[in-house]
Amino acid sequence: MRLHVLGPAFGLPSIDPECNAAVALLKLHATRTGTPWELIASHDNDDLLPRLETSKRSYTGLRSIASHLSLNEAHLDPSQSAESTA
Repeated sequence: MRLHVLGPAFGLPSIDPECNAAVALLKLHATRTGTPWELIASHDNDDLLPRLETSKRSYTGLRSIASHLSLNEAHLDPSQSAESTA
């Protein structure tokens, strides 16, 4: 998976709060599932970010990314699922 975000600033992966939230969600997902991922910094304001690219499709916006990642965590136990949602 590849996560495109607005470029870094102030020691954070992105200057945009939604992009930082997407990075945090993807890190949590990757840690639990062992899924490899890559962070791509963009400086193009015309691009819709954050954007997650998988082998099958693209998901734009934090809500869409969070929904996709939660669907892929259906195998988690109730405690892990609650933590992921939080």
